[in-house]
Amino acid sequence: MRRHFPSAITHYFFFPLFLILVMFGSLYVVFYFFFSATSSFSSTSPVLLHEAVTVSFSQPVFPDSYRGTITISPSPDGVLQWADDFRSVSIVPKDSWKPDVEYRLRFGQGQSRFFLPVSPVVFSFRTVRYPEVVSVIPSDGSSNVLVGIEDPIAVSLDIVAEDFYIDMLLDPPMEFYFQREARPGVVSFLPKKSLEPGMSYNVSVIARHRTDSDDEGREIYSGRFETLAIPENPRFGSVEERLHRARLLASAKISTGKYIHVDRASQIMILFEEGKVVDTFLISSGQPGMDTPTGTFAIENKHPRPWSRQYELFMPFWMAITPDGKYGIHELPEWPGGYKEGANHLGIPVSHGCVRLGVGSAEFVYDWAEIGTPVIVK
Repeated sequence: MRRHFPSAITHYFFFPLFLILVMFGSLYVVFYFFFSATSSFSSTSPVLLHEAVTVSFSQPVFPDSYRGTITISPSPDGVLQWADDFRSVSIVPKDSWKPDVEYRLRFGQGQSRFFLPVSPVVFSFRTVRYPEVVSVIPSDGSSNVLVGIEDPIAVSLDIVAEDFYIDMLLDPPMEFYFQREARPGVVSFLPKKSLEPGMSYNVSVIARHRTDSDDEGREIYSGRFETLAIPENPRFGSVEERLHRARLLASAKISTGKYIHVDRASQIMILFEEGKVVDTFLISSGQPGMDTPTGTFAIENKHPRPWSRQYELFMPFWMAITPDGKYGIHELPEWPGGYKEGANHLGIPVSHGCVRLGVGSAEFVYDWAEIGTPVIVK
């Protein structure tokens, strides 16, 4: 019988012990499977610069177990906010994330509320990029550019860049007024001083996040344009060139309603409505010694084809600009026999003081301007 004693011990002691260990091991596996904690990351993609990023756990965890083990690289100042009965933690940037940067968020080993270990994990996320330029007016390589309050330098971006300062640099240097337009993503720049005519300017657009220092940021556009060269003689060039130049250089003196602007130097009439150019016309004002008076006037009366006793001529589409009717705007005068003064006199001051317009132009102005419309002659 002594020969079989070890076999009995094995049968009656070690085998039950083995079963107990297997049972407890199975229970632990089941317990670990159901009560261990896993982590997951949630955020928008890309992450907005003021947005918190959140890590969620499948089971509640002990926050103290993560003390000193949560790191972010590159390292910003942030605040941890635990929520949902310690099932989630949000990392809120103290100021904001840097733009166009990939961050790595590392959680060291922690512990769930069931005293089970939570494995270390690393998450990565990228923040929103710098804005990109869709278009710039004037475009790269533009010539004959005139920049003014109605025609500022306008930069269109592909995003609404509320967290970015958009700067413009000109070479030769110039300071600007800056304005965000009502149209989303459009910013405008107006030079504080007039740009030199006939000058080539290099332009750069710089985007800086509001947390960037002055030497940080990114150039998002570079180009060049050339301003309009203004000839010394305002009557230089063809009729089309003169009218085009007048339209480019036009600057309204009255910003509401209609008004007529007469420029004796260039022999051009400009119609404005609500501060914008409606049209431009070549004129003939008073010759030397019989100059058209300068100042601010108004349309006093109108007549489609009045007869001038003084000159024994018809003056079609007459619009008086002085109360006494001595000076007015009208079409090229016409003799009783039908002869009309030639349009070749337009653009040259040859009248006896009135402002002459060509055929078609006078009728347009006559129909457009009501009695009382202001007239400025300079």
